[in-house]
Amino acid sequence: MIKNKKYKLPVREEWLKVGEFGEKDGFRNMSAILEAGNPRAVFAVNDHVALGAYKAIKKYGFRIPDDIAVA
Repeated sequence: MIKNKKYKLPVREEWLKVGEFGEKDGFRNMSAILEAGNPRAVFAVNDHVALGAYKAIKKYGFRIPDDIAVA
């Protein structure tokens, strides 16, 4: 586990994902993140990735922004 230096927040390495910039990539990576645990917030590189993340979050039964915030 690494920590965010400025805010001293823990960041689980399995939550850090690298991919392309499309909706399918956002969905695939968010699904993998949700399989690894329950983050309280995620940051997407663009709107397409965020839309894919939204769809995965909904599929897993979480509510935005009540359960997970997306930025």
